[in-house]
Amino acid sequence: MKSLIRSWRSIGILTATLLGTLGAPNLSALALPAEQVRSTLAPIPVFTIADAEGKPLVASVPNPSNANATPESVAGVFISRQDADSFLQQLRTRNPEVGNNVRVVPVSLAEVNELVNQNRNQPNSINFTFIPQQRQVEQAVTIVRQANPQIQEFNGVPLFAARAGQDQGYLTIAINNQQVIPFFFEREQLEEMIARFRQEQPSVASTIQVQVVPLEGVIQTLQTSDNQDLGKIVLWPSREAIQFVQSLPQAPGATPSPAASPAPRPQASPATPR
Repeated sequence: MKSLIRSWRSIGILTATLLGTLGAPNLSALALPAEQVRSTLAPIPVFTIADAEGKPLVASVPNPSNANATPESVAGVFISRQDADSFLQQLRTRNPEVGNNVRVVPVSLAEVNELVNQNRNQPNSINFTFIPQQRQVEQAVTIVRQANPQIQEFNGVPLFAARAGQDQGYLTIAINNQQVIPFFFEREQLEEMIARFRQEQPSVASTIQVQVVPLEGVIQTLQTSDNQDLGKIVLWPSREAIQFVQSLPQAPGATPSPAASPAPRPQASPATPR
């Protein structure tokens, strides 16, 4: 995934915070259990364009580093269902022969990640590229430019979190009596949590800092570190994604995932991963 490589530089803050207590290990030799990574990613729906057999629509894109090389095969993975629908409508207008034979297909982020891992380093493989919501990318650029006004863009899908207190620990919420660190796909959802925190702990309200990191880098970190505190991270779906999940038929006796439920008014408190 090209965007993952481009975004890795931007994940430095997250890596230093969550992995700093581990010394200087060989990250390539470490990893959280695959099932733990999958459980973190599985509640998040994403959307592809695919044919009736489920084969993704693939675009042939020139190699950016070598114009003479074989073009790369790229499949888009939309974070927003609305963006995927809009793309399909445009495709049907521009190229009805192709557009009328494909549809928007929801898949879990875990499934996409498994495909990415399976395709890595394979000849003639498909590159899966995440397509973020433009509104949230603009929010991310605003945040990173506060630290560096020279930055003009944000590469990858932005995730928003908050830190506070003297130690700048992550704000947490309680799910099933466990404190977790929410990473939001929408800044607006994070701001709701921050507003509640300001009310409950006004003495540290001035220390709150909003952090933005790329989804691609977070996934990479989950897969290359055995720091168990990474297991506290919960990816919080956008409102649109929550509505989509709630619209799906519920299997009898099934228990909805907390991450797929409407965002609560959380009891937030600082917590520093160790």
